[in-house]
Amino acid sequence: MRGMIGRLAAVAVGAIAASSLTLTTAGAQQFTMKLSSPTINDVVHEYYKTLKTGVEARSGGRIKVEIYPANQLGQLPAVVEGVALGTIEVGSAANGFWVGLEPRFQVLDAPGLFDDVLHGYRILNDPAIRTRLATFGADKGIEILTPAIYSPLMLLSHKAIRAVADFQGQKVRTQGGAPIQVEPLKKVGDDYVGSQQKADSIAGKLIPKDLSNRWHNLVASNVAIALGSRLKGTKCDIYVNGMRVKLKNNLSCYPDVVVVSGDPSFADPEGQILLNPTVVIEGVSKDTNPINKTAKL
Repeated sequence: MRGMIGRLAAVAVGAIAASSLTLTTAGAQQFTMKLSSPTINDVVHEYYKTLKTGVEARSGGRIKVEIYPANQLGQLPAVVEGVALGTIEVGSAANGFWVGLEPRFQVLDAPGLFDDVLHGYRILNDPAIRTRLATFGADKGIEILTPAIYSPLMLLSHKAIRAVADFQGQKVRTQGGAPIQVEPLKKVGDDYVGSQQKADSIAGKLIPKDLSNRWHNLVASNVAIALGSRLKGTKCDIYVNGMRVKLKNNLSCYPDVVVVSGDPSFADPEGQILLNPTVVIEGVSKDTNPINKTAKL
């Protein structure tokens, strides 16, 4: 809680490697301190409750602390912006969300940074490391408050991995496409599929989606336009390229064009995984991955 009264607005930054809390400058006048978290009833939420009790008691009633779990104040990019602008005093997010404010947060995404959770806690609470972390984002008016390990990074594989050589040629889906996240895996011979790159899932295997060229996009766009003109006035939705579709238990993909007749059904509240496509259209050519013409069909 060191420095709490002088700088009371804070930001929680969570990551696979580490999580932390940051602060923005605030005065000693009476005000409301808003704490935002994307989750609820977890360790961050419990920490916020403890923080609320301590801040309200130590401020003698000058500070009212309000906790907003489950992204009640907006999605994570909006919360990060709010903290930077000072409209939200405390926010919690994976450290990658703060990289736009401070590139050095990216270092916490490095695979193998810590040997285990206990090692991570020892490192992050070392006085010299805390002093260095305190400079992260300082020029943007934010400061790390409490570093903490949220969870280890785990790789799941169908093939047994018993030695470094067993990684050779494996496709690994990374948490991001930054060099610090990808290069360590390349060193052991992995191919990688970045978290922002679309990949079809077929029988439990991730198959990177072919990059589409001008002609592929023109064909898909023309198909969608033609379908739209014919389905005008009907209760049909048309989705192009970016919609993930779950076709059966062991197959999900990103078709070029999808049509749904009637009300669409989704596997998630965000409407990102469609469950009931009526028509699925995938453009292929001589350069298309052969699996798109076989198992994917």
